[in-house]
Amino acid sequence: MSKEAAEQVSHWVHDAESLVTVQRIVQTFDLSCYAIVRVSGFNESPSSEASTIELKSSNDDINDVSRAEVAQVIVGSLLDPNALNKSFYVSKRVKGSSKNIDETMSAKFLSLATDTAKR
Repeated sequence: MSKEAAEQVSHWVHDAESLVTVQRIVQTFDLSCYAIVRVSGFNESPSSEASTIELKSSNDDINDVSRAEVAQVIVGSLLDPNALNKSFYVSKRVKGSSKNIDETMSAKFLSLATDTAKR
């Protein structure tokens, strides 16, 4: 992907109107298998450790993540049935957090509530 295309994707991710459009598409076409991955911002500090990634249902206290971490979550959501029909934010775990750092990506997906239909 070119740098220009990556910047366009980054702007789209930040565009709340586009996010609402994606949610409407999911609802309108009655898609039964989806995962909406939200990102508030990117940093350049990649980490391949799943323990540094948090998945949150709200945008409270969201920290920037690397593109590599977002890719890890997207691939995980495609392969893990625990991610089906969920919308969530990807965040970076703050050092000193009391949450279980050994939690697997699958357990993180499982801990999220399934979206409720808004028809």
